[in-house]
Amino acid sequence: MDTEDGEHQYYSKDHVQSYHDRIPVLLVLEASGGMKQKVRGKSGYRRAIIDHLNDGLRIFKREIEEDFLSTHAVDVSVVTFGGDVKIEQEFDTIKNWKLPDLDATGTSPMCEAIGRGLQHLERHKTVLAKENLPQKRALVWLLTNGKPDNRSGTEWDKAQSVIEDGVEASPFLFYAVGCGRTADMDCLNELVSTAPNCSVETLQFDYNQFQEMFCLIAESVIEHTNRPYDNPPTSATELLPREINPK
Repeated sequence: MDTEDGEHQYYSKDHVQSYHDRIPVLLVLEASGGMKQKVRGKSGYRRAIIDHLNDGLRIFKREIEEDFLSTHAVDVSVVTFGGDVKIEQEFDTIKNWKLPDLDATGTSPMCEAIGRGLQHLERHKTVLAKENLPQKRALVWLLTNGKPDNRSGTEWDKAQSVIEDGVEASPFLFYAVGCGRTADMDCLNELVSTAPNCSVETLQFDYNQFQEMFCLIAESVIEHTNRPYDNPPTSATELLPREINPK
């Protein structure tokens, strides 16, 4: 239930165990019509990309729930962009998180989704602060399989600006993931090019690697959760496994 200023009344000290530092995790996921394309997964069967994405979310939830501290500390929200931008799920604990069943439709308003998603994240962080709930730096994961509707103009500039401002002020680390060979990695690299390199990371996975991708996202969350509060990550790559981050 929302209040008049958009805050969620259910989220309070009574809703969570306040002695755990909250870890907000925002997943910004493409759900455009291009995600209807059928591709071959690890099983060898051809299925729609959006179905692989839904499977990946189930893997992510399972992996997080296997870590005791993360189960009690992680707050997850899902924002999708496919035709329009939609907050599929408000921030909630991983224990209470109900997996969405995403459909693919429409165009790819990625820039608008980034802007709205980060506003949504900021509101949640404000709720945590008002409830005097301790919190660590948030993690934002953007997943896309193609090109955004706008790669120039006002919406593009806004997306670059909110990423740059957010990571410079330290509210979050930002990861941009290109899914499949059609993903425009030049676009994603340009998207984060104005932000400090240490606070952003771009990655690319093939369509048959959705399981590995969501396991990696879960591993980054678990690594962040289990780090001592006085030893925060100094870069986005620090939270990635060694096979991705050889440092």
